[in-house]
Amino acid sequence: MAFTLTAPAPYFAAQARSGTQYTADRNGIISSVAANDLDSLLDIGCLVPTFFGRLIGANMNATTDQTFTLVNTGLPYRITRISATNASTSLTTAVGGVYVAASKGGTAVVANSQVFSALTTALLAVDLTIVSGQGAIIRAAALAPILSLTTAQGAAATADLYLYADVY
Repeated sequence: MAFTLTAPAPYFAAQARSGTQYTADRNGIISSVAANDLDSLLDIGCLVPTFFGRLIGANMNATTDQTFTLVNTGLPYRITRISATNASTSLTTAVGGVYVAASKGGTAVVANSQVFSALTTALLAVDLTIVSGQGAIIRAAALAPILSLTTAQGAAATADLYLYADVY
């Protein structure tokens, strides 16, 4: 299992106790950190990022399930924020929620009444409203949230969604 960490600075280089050398990219991200190196990198100032998953190019004209891709599937987490951005067109009619199970199953993390109409250009972002109480629940390590729209846009449209979380 590999992890992604945030380094103290872009291009930050560190050697883990195992002897493995890691170097952050230009954004300060260290990818593919082995589980046995995690503690030694945390000890020198690297952080498990609050960015925890994404759904790039979500089809905002479909009411079918679309699963987020998590970056650290080996860690339990608590959702703190879900942001949507990069709309391919003005999302005037798209409405829907985020769930913990397929087919709008389980308790909604984001209500099925969430509107995306504030996304009128690709350069805007909107934070989705987390359902009261859902932000307190620690999710199982491999449980990826699912976007499922209640009302489709009505024409071809995409957006990118980013999930942020506290990691445990």
